[in-house]
Amino acid sequence: LMSTYHAKNEYCLLPDMEQGFRIFVSIISRLEEAAN
Repeated sequence: LMSTYHAKNEYCLLPDMEQGFRIFVSIISRLEEAAN
């Protein structure tokens, strides 16, 4: 039961992690543009 709940919890967090990663990448690209 715990492993199933853990898997569902991770599955629900995947979209948030993907969105956070995209924001992180966009910030890095902006910093690189500002540095040049």
